[in-house]
Amino acid sequence: MVQVGWVVLSTRHAAQLNRYTPDGRVSGNNVMDREIDQMQVLETLETVARTELSRILRPFLDTTVWILNHAPWVVEFSKDRTQTILMRVQHMLLKQALTSLRATALLLVRGYTTQAATVASALFETRLCSNYIIDDESRAAHFVKHSNSQDFVWRPNQMIRSEAEQNLRRVNNQVDPTSLNREVELIEASYLFLCSLKHGNPIPLRHTVGGRDDIVGPTFADGGFPVMALPDTRPEDNIAKAVVLTAANNSTFYTTRNTGLTVNDESDDARKWFQELMNRWTQAVREHREAMDGLGYMPFPTIRR
Repeated sequence: MVQVGWVVLSTRHAAQLNRYTPDGRVSGNNVMDREIDQMQVLETLETVARTELSRILRPFLDTTVWILNHAPWVVEFSKDRTQTILMRVQHMLLKQALTSLRATALLLVRGYTTQAATVASALFETRLCSNYIIDDESRAAHFVKHSNSQDFVWRPNQMIRSEAEQNLRRVNNQVDPTSLNREVELIEASYLFLCSLKHGNPIPLRHTVGGRDDIVGPTFADGGFPVMALPDTRPEDNIAKAVVLTAANNSTFYTTRNTGLTVNDESDDARKWFQELMNRWTQAVREHREAMDGLGYMPFPTIRR
């Protein structure tokens, strides 16, 4: 086995690359050799990453596949009903969520954690919009009439607070300030984690590019830092990938649920579909938690001081 950048290769794959330092790492010196086809190197690394990461992320990917297969069936119950603005908006948000979920998974299994988090953060905002609108026709109309493409329809903190209130009322039909603040913090934690990766916060960035905590950036003195696109299959990054995909799965569950509630079909088939959705969501929460227990600790601080 040979380690190239952040990907462990078989001897056969390493031989195909034909350029690596004595310690088995692509370096800042040899990686820029003009005789090397950078895209061929990258495609080889991504192929290896996909094989390894698909295995490691299997419990989370199984949920992703289930959602992508089953969520679209909501159309079977909505296609013959009167198409209200509310239904149209929720279906639009669901399509966006499903596409973003697929993109997040594709990026993660190829080793691109930060880029997957960028998509997942947008998916989280789609979930917030869906939850904020939920069954409110006036909010759906406001969403459709929004005319500023450079600004949020509603600010994330406003939608997060609304979702927290919904969650608490669903459990005990009342909202006290302490419980509300705690629920807001739980929802915010996932969103802020994704955004910290998306916005290039220096704390996760040092981990992402392989820098050190005691210096501003990586050192080039030993020629050991390749400035090129590289997938990341380091074991210490597995937990970050799992958190990103868990957030993406959860956001899509929310958006699918809301679309089903909007359709409000009382038929046996619709009830069965909705119950299967909620049961699979509960199962996913348990399976994701169990799978994360074996992936170690987050390699960079994620708590806001």
